[in-house]
Parts: sequence; C-alpha cells; structure tokens
Amino acid sequence: MRSSQWPSVRLFAQRACIVAWLALSFASALNVASLRRSPVASFAPHLKYGFVMFNHFPVDIEVATFVEDGSSTVRSLAELESTISVGYAESRAFLNLRKREWLPWLCTRHPHRRFSVEILRMRIENPPTVVGTTHYRCDGHGLR
Repeated sequence: MRSSQWPSVRLFAQRACIVAWLALSFASALNVASLRRSPVASFAPHLKYGFVMFNHFPVDIEVATFVEDGSSTVRSLAELESTISVGYAESRAFLNLRKREWLPWLCTRHPHRRFSVEILRMRIENPPTVVGTTHYRCDGHGLR
C-alpha cells in the first residue's frame, strides 16, 4: 500500500469504531428481553443487565424512626448512623435497613443509649397507606 492510502484506511477504521460504539450503546439502551439471547450479550455481558436496572419500582418502603427514653421527640433513624452521607442520609438509612443485621449492629454501637425504634411499612399509592408497623427496643441488653 502506498503511504497516501493510509489516512483513508485510518479514517474508515475510526468511523467504523464510532458506528459500532453507537450501535452497542443503542442496543444496551433498548428495553428488550431478547437482548439476553442476542449476540451482543456474548461479547458484552454487562449490556444484558442494563435494561433491568430501571425497570423495578418499589411498591413498599420502610420508614424508620426512633424515640429516646425520657423524650417525646420522634427522630429519624439516620441520625444514629455516623456514615458520611451529606444530602442523602435518609436514603442511606433506608438502604441499610434492608439488611436485617444492620439494626442490631446499630443498637450495639450505642450501648448506653436507650431508645425505641418504630418501622412503618408503607405502600406507595395515592394517598400512601401504612401496611404494617414493627416496634423494637434497644437498650444495654441489645435489640429486643
């Protein structure tokens, strides 16, 4: 090949890569269940999970509050957590509450505080309705 032909081959290769990248991006954005069985999933396995990420909307949420002994102030359970979560402490507490071992762990982190925890399970409707409540007691003996 002559040296004058190399720029056109290089330009063609660049354009082909851009077209392939756009095609893969478009294929990953599609909300198609057949994407798992397509050839795209064989060489880009992360793309087969991309459409599932935003398909699930939680129907029930849990809202956790606590009241310290001798106080009547109801506060968010996120105030007991010392995780740095500026601006999203409530969301962080909600995600941690999904792990069942987090609440006993939180109780052992504060052995000298005595407080009651109330977890409201709410259904997202218009208007929101309370489906159930759970009460826990945290003191020097742990979570009860």
